[in-house]
Amino acid sequence: MAKAPAYTPYDYLAAYDAAEKAARDAANAAYNNAKVEIDAQTKKLAPTYDKLRSGIYTNARLSAIGNNEALAAQGLGGGLYGSPTSGVSETSRVRQNVAMQNSINAASLQEQEQREALARQLIQAGYTRDQNVAEYMAQAQIDRAKAEAGEGQFSAQYDFGVYQAEQAAQQAAQQAAQQEKESARQAAFNEIAMFGKVMTKAAAEALGVPIGTTSFEYQQYQSAQQNRSSGGSSSRSAASATDFSSSGSSESSGGASKSYGTVEATVKNRAPSLSKNALTNLIATYIRGGWITAAEGQQLITKYS
Repeated sequence: MAKAPAYTPYDYLAAYDAAEKAARDAANAAYNNAKVEIDAQTKKLAPTYDKLRSGIYTNARLSAIGNNEALAAQGLGGGLYGSPTSGVSETSRVRQNVAMQNSINAASLQEQEQREALARQLIQAGYTRDQNVAEYMAQAQIDRAKAEAGEGQFSAQYDFGVYQAEQAAQQAAQQAAQQEKESARQAAFNEIAMFGKVMTKAAAEALGVPIGTTSFEYQQYQSAQQNRSSGGSSSRSAASATDFSSSGSSESSGGASKSYGTVEATVKNRAPSLSKNALTNLIATYIRGGWITAAEGQQLITKYS
């Protein structure tokens, strides 16, 4: 009987390792994209604020020139590049320089704040990446444990199902063999009932007796067997029962078959009332049953037909 194929468990370790790698790759890709964008914004800060500071300085100088000219018109200031000629012009220049420096410092401070904000965004992107991976791994471990538990249960169910199928197949084979044996025994009983003897090899094997055993001899054999199995003793039955365990075949090692005389007497007695075909069929039955050889059967046909 062919055996069912062994169940091959699913490799959850490899599957979840691949899923973990894919999750990490996706998280790293998102972080790298954010970093590229933040780095690009950071690089733009320096030229942007350099330009802003330059504009503040230029505007302050232009404003100073205009203011100096106004003071000069009032006799309170000197030339464009001359030294202050009064306290008013000196105070005005100091105020303008302070205002310009304050504006430049404010621009620099704003630039630094934006740099720090971008740096915090990059750090937060890293935190988000690590958190997403950690949450995924935690859930993946739970899912993996459940999957492996389910796999173990399915494997056990599969093995039990295979065992049940094999037991059912074995039982069916035993039942079929028993039915075949019973059918053979029934056919043998029908043969004994029809011919009064065991005629064929198949019947002999089914009943465990040699070919040629009569119905009476088989009944004695059964009674002896029952007495032995029940532990009882019947000396008369045991003495009269035929012992088939040491019986040989229906043919002797040389000369005519053991049953030849019996068969010839039967053929001789029935030949007058039988046609040649019927007589031939009768003798053929004895040949098939192993009572006589084919050569002996031909002799009888020639002699009595």
